[in-house]
Amino acid sequence: MLVCAAVVLCVTLGARAGRAAAPQGYVEPVSLYRVRFGTLGYGGSVILTADYSQVKALEKLYGFESGVLGLVFNRQMPNTRPLYRLAKQGSNPSPERFYTTDERKVDDLVKNHGWVAEGILCYVYGGMGGGTKPLYHLSKAGQQFYTTSTAERDRYKEVAGYRDEGVAARLLEHGFAWNAESWMFTGSSPGADGPRPESYSLVCRRGKGALFGKDGVSFKFTKGAAKLGADLAAGECAWPDRKMSDGEPDVLLAPYTSDFRENPSHRDEEYWTFRVYNDGRGRMVVTGAEPGRPPVPEDNSIEVKRDVKAPQTKGPEVERVRPVRPPRP
Repeated sequence: MLVCAAVVLCVTLGARAGRAAAPQGYVEPVSLYRVRFGTLGYGGSVILTADYSQVKALEKLYGFESGVLGLVFNRQMPNTRPLYRLAKQGSNPSPERFYTTDERKVDDLVKNHGWVAEGILCYVYGGMGGGTKPLYHLSKAGQQFYTTSTAERDRYKEVAGYRDEGVAARLLEHGFAWNAESWMFTGSSPGADGPRPESYSLVCRRGKGALFGKDGVSFKFTKGAAKLGADLAAGECAWPDRKMSDGEPDVLLAPYTSDFRENPSHRDEEYWTFRVYNDGRGRMVVTGAEPGRPPVPEDNSIEVKRDVKAPQTKGPEVERVRPVRPPRP
């Protein structure tokens, strides 16, 4: 039975990892399940998964207990960060898993404590706002336990002698659809997370058609026929000082980042001023945004250079998690 479950896990995870996520206008969160096995009192091992087929495979084995902890995303979204999973290294497969959003913790566990990185399990919310709950981490004698219940956390600490390791991640409590248009025009603006090329103001009027893609939230706009002196049509963008040239990109890209700042006010949500640079790949990349329009200069004395290219950066190469192989009896 254990062998059959391992095969099912391998097939379902492999099929899921092989499908590329197509751009879409909205994304809904998925359930994060906890599968607990071993001692059904205090102790035992915990496996977290966002793949229901894995849950069903493990439920067929004696002594397993499963439930939903909260909601996560199976792809990168604004204001989310990866939840990494690690396995305990050894000659025999171990059910023990470690979960963290801290890349430095992953490196330390792999280099110094005998764990093996299995990749990204899912993406969890990066903020501390309402509608989220903490995923608590506890440990004892090499066993790792995770829960969102404060009562269960306290029982494991007080009765079973587990050590409180703090909050491993924050999970969403309620399901809702994230709309790409709302993120581009009324949600948040990307915060600074490293050196950026010099950026310039591009004013846009809200339009439809924004999409979540691999690199971020993108919006294909119409180039304003003139500089920003008159009202723009829906979906148009323009420089404050001159019309856009034919060779300039007509795609606005707000990259995914774990540091999105919420805008405290929306004084004019119809118009937005984005700080952008030309990345040389057909996109105006957003480095900041705020609702409203800047004052239009009365003369043409402003000289603006917009031939800045993006620095060459290489993102981390993280493989999707491998299937969990239950221990042999």
